[in-house]
Amino acid sequence: MESNRIYDRLDLIVSCSSDAHWEDPQAKWAENDFGRRPDFDVEDHLTRRDAAQVRYERQFWFDITDVFERAHDSR
Repeated sequence: MESNRIYDRLDLIVSCSSDAHWEDPQAKWAENDFGRRPDFDVEDHLTRRDAAQVRYERQFWFDITDVFERAHDSR
């Protein structure tokens, strides 16, 4: 990147799951008093839920030099 330019970075993380991968864990969570039953393994539940997620991470760069130059010029 050029040293006389100003850049901004936007990091996006999006996660989702299919309906089937969402509904089954949610039903088990509700059946177990929303995770409050003593014999319900919350850690296992969260691990399985997270493993079923599809996760996308993207990084976008924007040249914002003009914005800063205009702000400086208006003073």
